[in-house]
Amino acid sequence: MDAATPGLLAPDVLDRADVRAALAEHDFAAAFNLFKKWGGLSQNRIASACRLTPGKVSTIISGSQRVTSFDVVCRIADGLRIPGCLLGLAPRPWEGTPTAPHPPEAPGVRPDADEIPWRPDATVDLATHLTRSDLVMDRRALSPAPSPARPSPAPPSSTASKGGSSRRPPSPGGAGRGVSAYAR
Repeated sequence: MDAATPGLLAPDVLDRADVRAALAEHDFAAAFNLFKKWGGLSQNRIASACRLTPGKVSTIISGSQRVTSFDVVCRIADGLRIPGCLLGLAPRPWEGTPTAPHPPEAPGVRPDADEIPWRPDATVDLATHLTRSDLVMDRRALSPAPSPARPSPAPPSSTASKGGSSRRPPSPGGAGRGVSAYAR
């Protein structure tokens, strides 16, 4: 779909305050119900547009399952032609070109963090490229490196100083293996 292709939802549905609030909160149960009520869409039409199963749409609408996957949020936005700004996403590819393109940055040069304005599209772009290893903390980097081990002299044997007895002490519950306290 391109920018000229109309969406399933009329623009007046997306302009409603209750629809905008549901989309901003990612409350897709409420949003899908409002799309059914004001947009005249069925659960099957929502499901096919968003590449979801009708059963999945049903569980979302009933509230027994929430949409937490970034990929699914993007499929809903693209399938129903919901502008990215209503969902906290970067402008979607079908929305056309952004009004003010950002100039390309020189490689290796990063301005100070206070000088960079926050851009939702940059945040979304970074988030889509995260991997599991980016999210896992490397604890080895936090602990100091172990010092090289020196061989220490062996401690004096406790059995040599006590006459060489290698008998094990009795266990707390009994006198020894298989021997009762009365047989001693």
